[in-house]
Amino acid sequence: MGRSGKGCNLIRKKAIELRINHHSYYMAIVIHLHPHADFHFVNMQIHKLIAQIKKHLGIFVSIVFGYGNKVTLVCQFNNFADQDYVKKRLELIHSNWINEHEESLKIGIGTCYPSMNNIAKSYSEADKALSFLISRQLKSIVNYQDIGINNFFIHQPIDDLNTFVNEVFNPLQSDKDGTLDLEQTLLAYMENDRQAKQTAKILLIHVNTLYQRLKRIEEKLQVSFSNPEDILKVQLACYLRNSSVSLT
Repeated sequence: MGRSGKGCNLIRKKAIELRINHHSYYMAIVIHLHPHADFHFVNMQIHKLIAQIKKHLGIFVSIVFGYGNKVTLVCQFNNFADQDYVKKRLELIHSNWINEHEESLKIGIGTCYPSMNNIAKSYSEADKALSFLISRQLKSIVNYQDIGINNFFIHQPIDDLNTFVNEVFNPLQSDKDGTLDLEQTLLAYMENDRQAKQTAKILLIHVNTLYQRLKRIEEKLQVSFSNPEDILKVQLACYLRNSSVSLT
């Protein structure tokens, strides 16, 4: 038997020991605890968190272990919909931890996939989701699928992203000439796929008033809404602004 055959047999043996069924669904989760200088304190917190995970998630947990100030777990489901129950229990663990320890957890959740062959993929996604929370200094729970285009900015310094967003919105926030409406107008215009009539309806203004505001926005930002590169820049700034607010 070749090395590959021995390797497959070893994987199957370990899977049986860990009660991992090749045909089940799997979802990886990585939890980040607030860092402390005292190693023994962190170790105690890890054990407490793992106890909470086993208590609330029970039979769904195939693998759980702590390393450093992180806890990694793999959940196994017979039914794809069971992941919704696990996510709700994670929210409960998160809120209970805050109430008991006055510290928040950061929880990254990977995609739920069929077959144990996708466990590594789900773990990679959970780790990226967690990195997103850490880089944005957010105290929350996030699914990898929900971070969307933010996946491309996980390792981008938050200060650089804020600078980029401010370059677009700061010129629209002057109170001297009432241009605060321009900021709201731009967000609504982009959120509605640059559909003028729909945007005007939502803003409760006449469509001609909208066109006047859009012209002023172009002048203040020195962009053109007929230029694809300018549109992409403004759309990205609007997206980052909204996503950072919604996930805080």
